[in-house]
Amino acid sequence: MALANVGAQLARAGKRVLLVDFDLEAPSLSTYSLGIPACKRGVIDYVNDYLQSDRAPDVRDFISDPRLFPTGGTLWLMPAGTQSPDYQGRLATVNWLDLYENR
Repeated sequence: MALANVGAQLARAGKRVLLVDFDLEAPSLSTYSLGIPACKRGVIDYVNDYLQSDRAPDVRDFISDPRLFPTGGTLWLMPAGTQSPDYQGRLATVNWLDLYENR
């Protein structure tokens, strides 16, 4: 909740802000009322696409459309990932040690 509030305040102040929900075990950032258009894909989807193709996907496919503020500020959201029945399974298949050390 603190991240959502700070991000929104920075965007209201004219800053360009990307919020990333890296709480992969209990994602909730997309549930806050931030006025950001919904984006279904996110961190886990990005990582899985990368692991399958061995190429970094276009990150714009995993980030919401922006919320624009009158001050010129912009707020984007990259959610944890597609919240579907197989989310926990997709999360469990990621070998984070291998990802960080070898990829």
